[in-house]
Amino acid sequence: MRMFPILLLVATTCLTACSMDPQTDAWLRGGDRQASLDKMAGPGVEGVNSTMEKQAIEAAQKGDFNRAGQFYRQLIDSPKSSDDDKYRYKLGLAESARRAGDLKAALPMYDELIREDPKHQDAQEGYGLALMQSGKTVDAGRVFAEMMEQNPKRWRTLNALGILFVNKNMVPEAMAYYTEALKYSPDNPAILNNVGLSQAVDRNYARAFEAFEQATRISSSETQRQQISLNMAMVYGISGD
Repeated sequence: MRMFPILLLVATTCLTACSMDPQTDAWLRGGDRQASLDKMAGPGVEGVNSTMEKQAIEAAQKGDFNRAGQFYRQLIDSPKSSDDDKYRYKLGLAESARRAGDLKAALPMYDELIREDPKHQDAQEGYGLALMQSGKTVDAGRVFAEMMEQNPKRWRTLNALGILFVNKNMVPEAMAYYTEALKYSPDNPAILNNVGLSQAVDRNYARAFEAFEQATRISSSETQRQQISLNMAMVYGISGD
């Protein structure tokens, strides 16, 4: 049985108002209009980008990865975005594509990000997850092994290694990685969901249901709770209950 992970992840609007003063009134009556315009502050581009990025994050948290990707595309095209900002937006776009299941689009995005910054751990980790989701488990394992050498405390890498061990029917080894992942991300519903699935593979159904119930209680995402409930129902069916 192949089990796949559920990986996880408030928009605000800023309004500005300006009051008229004698200098502005003079400008309206004539004067150097262009000079006055140059002195007037336009909309804060940084504020607009920040708001849009928050909207992208919120959309991803709700499971609307396509909408999140639309926001990130707009941010990438913004002429006022710095190089560091654009890298973060590109990473957000790659993550949105991966989590939406569009691995054909996500993989080359991650590849480009890694070429740009070979040591960026979020990009490397996302690339490994995309490889794993596309069935390239050997390549994914190689990426995660390199990640462990760089930083053995990243919960997503530990969680992913647990899944790879389950795919090899090595559940005790998988559980060791999940336990370590929970050490660095306590009560993480994504990890607990995989604990439940892995225990079900090993026919430890009582422990599986316990993990699913804990994951459901903790999760703040309705989409995630629905997925966990589906997994629990599937395990109930397998267990004969």
